Amino acid sequence: MKPNRSIHVILLLFFVLASCSGGGGGAAAPVTPPAKKIVPKYAYVANQITNDVSQYNVGTNGTLSSMTTPTIGAGTNPYSVSVDPSGKYAYVVNGGDNNISQYNIGSDGSLTAMSVSTVVSGTTPHFIAIDPTGKYAYASNYGGDDISQYTIVGGSLTSMSNPSVASGSQPFAVTVDPTGKYVYVANYADFNVSQYAITTGGNLSVIGSGTVLAG
Repeated sequence: MKPNRSIHVILLLFFVLASCSGGGGGAAAPVTPPAKKIVPKYAYVANQITNDVSQYNVGTNGTLSSMTTPTIGAGTNPYSVSVDPSGKYAYVVNGGDNNISQYNIGSDGSLTAMSVSTVVSGTTPHFIAIDPTGKYAYASNYGGDDISQYTIVGGSLTSMSNPSVASGSQPFAVTVDPTGKYVYVANYADFNVSQYAITTGGNLSVIGSGTVLAG
């Protein structure tokens, strides 16, 4: 049975790094630059019932305010939204259409559909995760018990030669570890987590026992 949720809201902040540094002259000791400060600028929310994505600016105090164009259309039953590491592209999984919408992110944070606006996924996709290099993407297909695999070129998704790998039953969420070496998938109906290594070309390969128990 699907989780009982009255509202599907997946919020993702697009972070921009701002840094500054200082230095000394002559024989003065080197000055350690201050740590980089992460400043959230934009936020996007997938609205499952209204089939669109809300767009927000993030204030310096963390408050959200709607952009001039408050929403942009998505597919049917969009479940979640993800932004690539460069902050240039956004992706929305449409559970009702079995596809993924692709957007460019403008200088003001607003989304515009790419020339190829959607790509095919598996059955009832729920989440999409981008690896830290921005070269690969993985979508969990809740109704298909598998994970779609994509390469990313110029922001656009293309299915790999092996378009999907098997997962557990009803894979709900997928994430890539910060090193970009591993992928983990939470399987709702099996109460476990699938484990993969990212191999040559971005393809996933099962590691260890394949799964570990969850709650």
